[in-house]
Amino acid sequence: MSDRDRNWDFHLRTISNSSRDSNLATDPAADSSLLYSVKKLYELCKEEKNEDLVARVYPHINKLFQRSVASLSQSRTSNGLLLLAILQFFLDFGEIVLHDADLSLRTFFRSCLSR
Repeated sequence: MSDRDRNWDFHLRTISNSSRDSNLATDPAADSSLLYSVKKLYELCKEEKNEDLVARVYPHINKLFQRSVASLSQSRTSNGLLLLAILQFFLDFGEIVLHDADLSLRTFFRSCLSR
């Protein structure tokens, strides 16, 4: 297994495991490693141009987005950077996974920017 494969797997597990931690599940932005992992997975998907990789990453990223938006009212930290990184993933790979980014963008602008 190459280093790239291990990195991909590590970052995917980081995002996936965050939903199991009760503190992070209520406030995903509290863990700075999530932002780093989202950015790294985005870069790997961009470099590899592999639709299977994007399809495996998407459900975890989407779940993280939903949790982040849901936690905005209780969050003590800013979700802005994390949500922007996720939105970039949605915009660049939405066609591959059939994700319409309009709703996500609208949610971001209404919830995050209104704060």
